[in-house]
Amino acid sequence: GVPLDSVAVPPPTAPDALRHWTPQQKARLQPSRKGERLLKREKSQMRLWNDLYDDLPPEDASIMSREQFLWAMEAVNSRAFKGNFGGGLLNQLQRLTIPIIAAAFGAIVLLTNPGDATAELIAQVCTLAVLAPAILSLAEETGGTANAKADAVLLPYIDSANHSDDADSNIEYDPVNGIFILDIGKKCKVLEDDGRTQLYINYGKRTDMNLLLDYGFLTNMSAAKKNLSDDERRARLAKEFVRRNS
Repeated sequence: GVPLDSVAVPPPTAPDALRHWTPQQKARLQPSRKGERLLKREKSQMRLWNDLYDDLPPEDASIMSREQFLWAMEAVNSRAFKGNFGGGLLNQLQRLTIPIIAAAFGAIVLLTNPGDATAELIAQVCTLAVLAPAILSLAEETGGTANAKADAVLLPYIDSANHSDDADSNIEYDPVNGIFILDIGKKCKVLEDDGRTQLYINYGKRTDMNLLLDYGFLTNMSAAKKNLSDDERRARLAKEFVRRNS
């Protein structure tokens, strides 16, 4: 990694994200209505990010410049994975330990005090503790987006994999070992023209507008010539976006 204070601004994490385009390059999107909407969305995004920097406490603003803050926001938007990794009503570790402890305690109470009304009441409470995590999990799954809590995590190495709509990948959190696990299927491994196999993962459902705004690429584009300039790459992206979204 590059220490934040060692350079003015680290290299961009998404070099062709729309915020890096020049006004002339952005103008190539205007023939499309969605292109116009995308340009407005980029302006709103930049307004929001600048407002967030302006609202930082003085002690936080003093340790990073505005451009460094904008770089960090881009890194999060282009690299973070979102999902329910244990930040819901109960964290994953509690869901494992509480039911086990409750079940063991309830069994001990019943075995040492057979027929005792108090022991039976304690056992009932322990049974509820065993069942509660499953009930809460079901409530989270059926409660819709209003009740769901999404975590955002940065996963170096995994986030270096490119996106494919066809990739059958899944990221899960293992609370016992405190690690994230990437599960990949056959569609994640793609044989490239140079004979090497590249790993692809699925970032989730993304529209062309999402991809161009935050990531700086579009899916299913024909292979480009190597060593294209920034302007040539962005011209290809703009042309393809307009073609798909006219």
